Amino acid sequence: IRPSPNPRQQQNAFNITATCCAAALLANPTVFRSIGYIFAVAILSLLCALSYSCGVILMRHAQHYPHWCFGWFPSQTMGRPWAVCSAVAVTGMCWFLTLLYLSVLGDVLFEPDSGLLVSTCMHDNCTTARSVTGVLVVLLTLAFLPSREWGNYGPLSLVVTLAAVAFVAVLLVTALWGVVNDRSSGVGLLPFARVSNWTELSRDLSEICYTLPNVLFAFCVNQNIKPLMRQYHGLSSEHVCQMSFKGSMGWSMATACAVYAIAGLASCVVMDSNVPGTHLNFRDDLIIANLEFVLLSSRSAVVINIILRLLYTVLLLASIPLAMWPIEDHLRLALDAAMEWWHNTLTRQEFDPDMTAPLLTSHGEQRS
Repeated sequence: IRPSPNPRQQQNAFNITATCCAAALLANPTVFRSIGYIFAVAILSLLCALSYSCGVILMRHAQHYPHWCFGWFPSQTMGRPWAVCSAVAVTGMCWFLTLLYLSVLGDVLFEPDSGLLVSTCMHDNCTTARSVTGVLVVLLTLAFLPSREWGNYGPLSLVVTLAAVAFVAVLLVTALWGVVNDRSSGVGLLPFARVSNWTELSRDLSEICYTLPNVLFAFCVNQNIKPLMRQYHGLSSEHVCQMSFKGSMGWSMATACAVYAIAGLASCVVMDSNVPGTHLNFRDDLIIANLEFVLLSSRSAVVINIILRLLYTVLLLASIPLAMWPIEDHLRLALDAAMEWWHNTLTRQEFDPDMTAPLLTSHGEQRS
């Protein structure tokens, strides 16, 4: 008998959906057209990167926090296997959002016409596709979770998967329809699927291709977590996390990172000059296609963009060891030391009546 839907579980599902929608809105360059948007994107990128690193550590040490696991997901309410799966989903979401915000930051910074105020993709093509894809990929990640852990939300996986297939099908059909008709304005059911030639079609296809590594990552999560929970259902969350991240789960994340890195490196060197002498069109299958720069007035912008792509690739390659064992141990020790320092600070503040008076004996000295 399936358990009845838990109100707390429904609230958590709502929180996930609301966060995905908010992230897609933040990724839309038409929402914020000010310099403050650049700082917001930079801060969110840093937070997402830190969330990814700390997420691995918190999953490993979930047994130290009996009342919660990774923020939204209390382990006592839903069980530790669900807490582990949900933490993996949130970690993947933070990992994807980091790349998404970095791509938006690159578009905003290196716009040659409007300076720092407006992003490159102001036309229908990239703006709508980025927002829709942001929500779509996160929903795909959630769809690959074991349906039995959702209680009565089992059909949700099927609905989301069918919606994703329908989205891609409509995009391809409308894009091909525009190629067949070969009209200047293009014909399509979706505004960002209107194309008039094979070049426009390739740009639309590239926006689909850059989502494939995210789907691959979600598929790896699904294939590794499901048998893991069946095999180690009686073990503690510590053993589950250790087996998943030390074994196949870590290598799956590393494989997905490698796919990103290879695609990012390829996008640095592959360029297509559709109109010789006027502009360069970066064929980028990973971030966002259709970045055009005027060749005569933006040579420095092109060079800076290439440097950004190289740094982006180096960042991805550097993120691969995060899923491995030794680096994670160093991060865990650093986090434990920071938490101990914070605990000692709170202890001093609690027992020191005069904050200006120096303490004769600290908490650490007493313990030693």
